[in-house]
Amino acid sequence: MAANTPMQISDITGTQGVRHGIGPGDLPVSVKRQGEGPTVLLVGGTHGDEYEGQIVVAQMVRRLDALDISGTLICLPRHNPGACLAGRRTDPADAGQDINRVYGRGSATGRAKLISDFVTDAILPRADWVIDLHSGGVSHEFVVSGNVQAAVGSDDDLTMRPYLHAFGAPFSLVFDGSDHSMPHTGTLEHHAKSFGAHAVSTELGGGGRVSAASMAAARDGVMRLLGAIGLMEGGAPPPSPGPLLEMSGERHTVTCAAAGVIEPVAQLGDAVTRGQTVARLHPDDLSAPVDLTAQCTGIFACIAATGRCDADMEGNTVIGYVCETITKGWPAR
Repeated sequence: MAANTPMQISDITGTQGVRHGIGPGDLPVSVKRQGEGPTVLLVGGTHGDEYEGQIVVAQMVRRLDALDISGTLICLPRHNPGACLAGRRTDPADAGQDINRVYGRGSATGRAKLISDFVTDAILPRADWVIDLHSGGVSHEFVVSGNVQAAVGSDDDLTMRPYLHAFGAPFSLVFDGSDHSMPHTGTLEHHAKSFGAHAVSTELGGGGRVSAASMAAARDGVMRLLGAIGLMEGGAPPPSPGPLLEMSGERHTVTCAAAGVIEPVAQLGDAVTRGQTVARLHPDDLSAPVDLTAQCTGIFACIAATGRCDADMEGNTVIGYVCETITKGWPAR
């Protein structure tokens, strides 16, 4: 199949072999079916300013002919093509819709609707696993992590922990949206779970750039995870697990309430205590700097990458996250 051939549902469910095509909304889709086994959807480029996933999934597409798998691997290297080609979080020609907030909500229009409808109708009913590779984009920088969306301590959380370990990132994150504070509704990951699929995502750094460390974590982690899932032989055994973190409510946020320049004080990945200064705001009015402190004890896991806070005194702007460490049921390094 030529790369510019329209991709149909029959190309995903049909005979064994490799197929490349274009789905609705100019969505590049590549599929390999070989033998019996799980069906895995591997996704990059959900946000166009997050680059590791785009690179890793495109590399996987180029390897499909030689790849020895047992099952079906569906690759979307540019889940949001317009955003990827523009290097922006969202597609500027598609009303700036965030494709990772429209799944299952019926709110999408234009290209976001074409793509999300195709993924929903053609792929998710057949997927056993979804791996959606994210980073912090141009706006944030995260510790390099493998992630799941689940209530901490739930069966879903505990079931997925061995797969976070297999991914083997320096950190693992449980995004607990049980209090509705995290933006789970509308995400591909959340929507996939409504079809009964298992889902893993990542935060592979950010800041609008790619690092050697983030690429190594992404490449090696995907291969190990595909092995743990049973689609193929995995890579090297995972390293000893790093900290497992919880990101959920307001207590995990670091906020500022005035416009100015942000000076990091703590390093990403540092262990910090409640009340500790992790960043400092230098206000635009040249008044004295304001310490920005952790609201809980944990790991400094994310900071705004822009260097500025444009908040005013009407409300707080989140400029980072400190995540509590989960120790129960997680092996110590």
